[in-house]
Amino acid sequence: MAEPWSVADAPTDFTGRLAKDIVGIEITIESLVGKLKASQNQPQSNRESVRASLKEQDNVNGAAIAKLMD
Repeated sequence: MAEPWSVADAPTDFTGRLAKDIVGIEITIESLVGKLKASQNQPQSNRESVRASLKEQDNVNGAAIAKLMD
């Protein structure tokens, strides 16, 4: 995005309230299973709209995902 959102854009009282509730945990990963999802469950018109938007982004990542959706 041309101007992506940042946490610094949020009011400090808001982020301060959220920060006090952050809890760290550690998890040991024993296996990892992935599944490719590229809007296959969406109507054709939605997929075409997403694909067109990705192609309009002037970067290789958007183009790669758009090609994957073809």
